[in-house]
Amino acid sequence: MTRQVELTVQEFFAAEGSKWERLLAQQIEDAGLPAPERQYHIYMPGASHPCRADFCWPSGRLIVEVQGGQWVRGRHTRGGKSYETECRKVAWYGVLGFVVLPVTPGMIEDGYAINCICKRLEEQP
Repeated sequence: MTRQVELTVQEFFAAEGSKWERLLAQQIEDAGLPAPERQYHIYMPGASHPCRADFCWPSGRLIVEVQGGQWVRGRHTRGGKSYETECRKVAWYGVLGFVVLPVTPGMIEDGYAINCICKRLEEQP
C-alpha cells in the first residue's frame, strides 16, 4: 500500500527547486559536471537556522545562487531585511572560502551560467 503525501507549495519548491533551479540542474547534468549538493546547509553565527545554498560543490568551494525574483520583486530583491540577510549570507560564504556565483534566469537561459560554472570547476585541481 502506498501513502500519498501532500506538500505545501513551500515544501515542494524547497524539495524540487524553482523552474530555474531545475533547468540549471539539467544543464549541469548534461555538461557532465560532478553533481552538486542541492540546498546545501551552511551554519552562520547568530542565525536561528542554517542558510541554504541552491547549488554547492563543497570540495570545489563553489556556491551557485539562482536569483529568480528580480522581475517579480522576489524576497531577496525587495530590499530591507531580506536583502540584508542575503548579503550577510553571501559574505559568510566568502569568509568560509567559497566563490559565490549569483545567476539569473537570463543567464541560465542563454548558457552563460553553465559556462561560468564549467570554467570555475575546470580550474579546480
